[in-house]
Amino acid sequence: MVVTVVLGTYTAPEADVVAGLPAHLVFLEELLADGRLLTGGRNVPGDGSVLVLHGVEPNDALAVLAPDPYVTSGVVRYEVAGAFLPGMLAPGLAEVLGDAS
Repeated sequence: MVVTVVLGTYTAPEADVVAGLPAHLVFLEELLADGRLLTGGRNVPGDGSVLVLHGVEPNDALAVLAPDPYVTSGVVRYEVAGAFLPGMLAPGLAEVLGDAS
């Protein structure tokens, strides 16, 4: 299955990022639970984020993320950085990705 990398850029002040974090994390937990989010977190230097989606085609990624409270409140702007079909996997990752290996 395809793995899609999405970059987020914060478009609001840090106070808004912090205030919206609890609702944003609830949304991301739902994506984790249904297997569409592999990992994610703040980028370095901290002015945005990186999300790694599993089984979400690049053309569908922004629609999947549209209900994110960060998006609906104008805190973040997401863009698809790219997608790939995993070929080389660390031990244990093939189990997580299922048929992607």
